[in-house]
Amino acid sequence: MIAVLIATHKRPFLLQTRSLPSVTSQEFSPSTVILVDDSDESFQESNESIFSSLIPSGWNPVYLKNARSKGNAGAWNTGLEWIGKQDSNAWVAILDDDDAWTPQHLSNCANAIEKNIDGIVSPLQTIVDGERLPVKVKDNFVVSDFLRGNPGWEGSNTFLKYSAFQKVRFFDERLSCTHDRDLAIRLLSTPSFRLKILSQSTAEHYIENDRVTLTNGPKKKIGMVQFWNKHSWRMSEGDKTAFRQRAKELFHLPEELFDG
Repeated sequence: MIAVLIATHKRPFLLQTRSLPSVTSQEFSPSTVILVDDSDESFQESNESIFSSLIPSGWNPVYLKNARSKGNAGAWNTGLEWIGKQDSNAWVAILDDDDAWTPQHLSNCANAIEKNIDGIVSPLQTIVDGERLPVKVKDNFVVSDFLRGNPGWEGSNTFLKYSAFQKVRFFDERLSCTHDRDLAIRLLSTPSFRLKILSQSTAEHYIENDRVTLTNGPKKKIGMVQFWNKHSWRMSEGDKTAFRQRAKELFHLPEELFDG
């Protein structure tokens, strides 16, 4: 079973014009496509209608409302719980509702599955206001990479066994943000976890400045402090310095927030 998992929050236009069309263009047919709606009630009917009209019935579309805490983590965990009840041996491909895949994404990931592999990551193509940035291809990831920042493993290029999610108890709903970094740290800290990194970029991560509201908002500040409180014990002095500098340069957060 290969399940596509999408969490959406009040973005029906991007759901209809970007993320879902990239799913339906896949060369490889998934076993099921799950949309978990974290939106207000005023968006839910529209989101469900868009979803049902675009995803072929043969792909077993499943529309769910977020049954856990508000936010991406709760929505993803709602979908993961549903997947686990269907097939605990499933593979899960995550796609953010404002991102997209190239047509080869699922086929490349499916073809890369091996017996002892728990996760597969394709290099991420970041697109800022329509401009494609150079793709950074990594040979491997280490925990320190994610303690300092995000080196290129996010929601939309995540392809994992359900059992890998289950082993680390899914996404941490206590965090306001940094869910992808936190997940990567916990997975990479699990001795039995084996990750395969592909060479071809098939996931597109969009950043549009007219839609960015989190960067300088209070939620980002809270989330970064939460991340620090959870993971600073893992950090070397070099990791701590890099984390503080990044928080200051990108999010204008004073270094004094991250003492200790």
